[in-house]
Amino acid sequence: SSALSVEMLKPVLDELPPLISESDLHIAQLTLSLLTSVVSAHPNAVAIVHKSSLSEVLRLAESPLLQGGALIAMLELFKCLVSSKSPVLSYHDLLGMLVNPVLGGQGGNIHKQGRANIAK
Repeated sequence: SSALSVEMLKPVLDELPPLISESDLHIAQLTLSLLTSVVSAHPNAVAIVHKSSLSEVLRLAESPLLQGGALIAMLELFKCLVSSKSPVLSYHDLLGMLVNPVLGGQGGNIHKQGRANIAK
């Protein structure tokens, strides 16, 4: 909501990265949905999300356990990040972050299901 500023949300956003993991996909799904809501309400929050949580989201994308609601929530977050048209994180930047691990040296270490999730 516009009643909450990005500055007010920053402490909350800083606490989210540990919640984005394959150890509890339901909590990860809820966290990804919260990030999507924040970015859609405050497109200027993309910089904070990029700095605080995006590395955990990308790590979760490689997980063979990612499926169902958590996968859908992640895809919605990616759509929202791209549609925000933020200069901090463009479509090409996000695409590069997703495919570089697969195409790079560690691609063989990513499980087949993880590669399929990244392709989605």
